Amino acid sequence: MEANNTDLKLHSAAAVTLGTIIGSPLAGTFLLAQNYRALDNAKAARSCIIWGASTTLIIIGLSFFLKLPPLIFPICYTIALYNLANSLQGPAYRQHIERGGRKASLWIAVGVGFAYMFVLYGFIRLLALVIDGL
Repeated sequence: MEANNTDLKLHSAAAVTLGTIIGSPLAGTFLLAQNYRALDNAKAARSCIIWGASTTLIIIGLSFFLKLPPLIFPICYTIALYNLANSLQGPAYRQHIERGGRKASLWIAVGVGFAYMFVLYGFIRLLALVIDGL
């Protein structure tokens, strides 16, 4: 994966982490997928979204049934996504910046994080109503 076009804007690992903190692994993997799309790797972008969605659904399911302290899951998935962003895209991102490429705004990560947070909140509320009604 090589970033040759300096007009591209790529999200840093910090942006992916920020999106993840605010909006779940799905928000973080969405930002990773945007980087992959910018780097013309559609297959990796799709994989990111699939992994982010399935991880988020598994975490939601586990949190309904496991009685763990509330911050355990967010701390774990945030650290994991930060490390994943660095290992998968860190070299391409650093190369992009060294060649004069542009960073994507952190405000995009904030917006994506909040968008996913609101969607997931609605989904969890709906899920709680369905489970309560059974």
